[in-house]
Amino acid sequence: MDAGRPGPTAREESRSLRPDDYARTVAGWQRPGTLARLVLDRLLSVCRTCRRSWEHLGPDTARFLDVLDELDPAAPRPAGPRRQHLSHGSSSVRRWKAERKALKRLRRGTTVELSLLRRLPPDARAEAVLSARRRYRSRALASRLLAESRRVVRAEPAEAESYVSLVPLVLRRFLEAGGPEWAAVLAVRAEAHRANALRIAGELPAAVRAFTALRAEMAARAVGDPAVRSEVASLEASLAIDRRRFEEAERLLDESLGFSRLAGHSTGVARALLHRGMLERSQGRPSDALSTLEEVSGHLPADAPYLRLGSVQERALCLCDLDRYEEAERLLQGHLDLYEASDEPFVAAVLRILEGRIALGFDRLEDAEEAFASARDGLLFVGRPYDALFASLHLAEAYCAAGKSTELERLAADLLAQFRALDVPREAVAALRLLAQAAVQRRLTRELIVRLRRQLEAAPRWPASTARELG
Repeated sequence: MDAGRPGPTAREESRSLRPDDYARTVAGWQRPGTLARLVLDRLLSVCRTCRRSWEHLGPDTARFLDVLDELDPAAPRPAGPRRQHLSHGSSSVRRWKAERKALKRLRRGTTVELSLLRRLPPDARAEAVLSARRRYRSRALASRLLAESRRVVRAEPAEAESYVSLVPLVLRRFLEAGGPEWAAVLAVRAEAHRANALRIAGELPAAVRAFTALRAEMAARAVGDPAVRSEVASLEASLAIDRRRFEEAERLLDESLGFSRLAGHSTGVARALLHRGMLERSQGRPSDALSTLEEVSGHLPADAPYLRLGSVQERALCLCDLDRYEEAERLLQGHLDLYEASDEPFVAAVLRILEGRIALGFDRLEDAEEAFASARDGLLFVGRPYDALFASLHLAEAYCAAGKSTELERLAADLLAQFRALDVPREAVAALRLLAQAAVQRRLTRELIVRLRRQLEAAPRWPASTARELG
């Protein structure tokens, strides 16, 4: 057993426990220790502090897992389903045991392989996969790499891109002509998430090229799985929104929604509706966005915390845009558990922006200033300067409301100096220059700040060098 964490199957990874897990234990279909391992894996998947504590055990984790396997030693250990539930007698029992043993070996091996890859520098991982004689060749590892990429993409997009770029290398023997369909599907999903990681990292030209090539590959491979096509279209729509190509984004979201409904995939429906709400809010239509986002709640599965969090955030932002601050505060207070369950710095920064906007709406100006400054600093720390710019503009609005002309002038000058040095959009630099001039002349108003912020929200979210590359 790897010292990192117990290894679930690809299906079990990071999922919530279900009634069936408990029922199987009570009926004797699985050991109590197996249930304990599932509980432990779930805990380690959602709590970074718990995961670090577990990793500090080092080699002793194997001893701890052995203790879990020995739970309730006085009771007879279930050997699997009782004979009366099997149709082929002892041969089925032996086959079931053999399959379970093989699954355990695969699970442990995949966990070891993923742990080894994690420890390597990103630029050394591909060579490790290609040069290995027996390791790094299973479908289970490819699925784990995709899941790990999705887990870290918002906080560490470069690391996420590294993980999914390994998937076609792991599956290379399955991707030859005449290979299984599942391999092509998994490779397509991995490439879509690689392109999305590039988008989140701000590498928009590379993301555009990746999605263009992926569309051609899907056509060549005749990938028809509606759930996969929905997932790809949804991710590509996010790129179109960032590029402010709203008509293209709307078309892609319609495509994603249609395929999700065809597949009966509620998570895909919820994801497409959430992105549609984000699109409508980006276009300055908060009322339409709110109606769309309220529809999301009817499709949210219980095991999709990020979609639930995104839905709450977008609804709260719409309510703030509509000056409905009491409703926004009730919504946020009723869902703080979603934020507490996340240890991502970006999520914490978005929460602080929402708290600042609500405080500003109620004229709690000191609270608003503290929240916006905290969000700005957090976003700069995690390398999101463009998002930090919007937090700074909200801070400027709070200073303006409080009549703090000196602080406002200093903030505007600092912003212009800081963001000139960064490769941010031309529109951002022009807006900040106007902001600084108005602050120096003491004619900066909240209305002007809000107008500049909304002007930037409608502009493409890429730096000047990217605009030149995209043309």
